[in-house]
Amino acid sequence: NVKSNIGKSWPKPEGVVLLTTTHGLVEIQLFSNEAPNTCRNFVQLVMEGYYDDNKFHRIVRGHAVETGDPSGTGNTKTAAGGDLK
Repeated sequence: NVKSNIGKSWPKPEGVVLLTTTHGLVEIQLFSNEAPNTCRNFVQLVMEGYYDDNKFHRIVRGHAVETGDPSGTGNTKTAAGGDLK
């Protein structure tokens, strides 16, 4: 079970994650020294396919986009290993 490996014993993920979208690639820089748990959680969810086929639920032209919620609403709260409360 991949989820059972999550925790401080994992090495810090480093480098970048390339997110493939219908409008091209998005390069996501991992700042594992500043946010090791967030980076581990993100990489775990990527490995599980959590972000596959997600829609962008918020677009601020020229500034930012938000994705990662399979419902497409931006309201789902999920972490590797289970939902957040």
